[in-house]
Amino acid sequence: IPNNKLMQSDIINYTTSPVRRINLTIPVSYECSTREARKVIYDAVCADERVKTTPEPFVRVWDLADSSVNIVVRAWVDTADYWEVRSALIENIKYALDENGITIPFNQLTVSFANKKED
Repeated sequence: IPNNKLMQSDIINYTTSPVRRINLTIPVSYECSTREARKVIYDAVCADERVKTTPEPFVRVWDLADSSVNIVVRAWVDTADYWEVRSALIENIKYALDENGITIPFNQLTVSFANKKED
């Protein structure tokens, strides 16, 4: 980073704040119920006692992507717990989705070939 950019910009030290927000994007299959997926994800997030209840965790459909419906998760935790909770949430959300038959799709691409006319 050029020095002049540093000198002219605000620098935020996130480790000085007592709480920090975890942001996750969880892709789920178009074939699943997004309402069910949101509930399963919300329950998995709230099951971790380190996640703050105020503000309440935010779990919403965020994007209709190429191969998935993306659900965004926002949860507040103590700064000291950030990395441990983030990792645990990812793992616990994956387990909860698996247990409920909700799949995380692979990226997909459909390729069509035009018929070549023969002379």
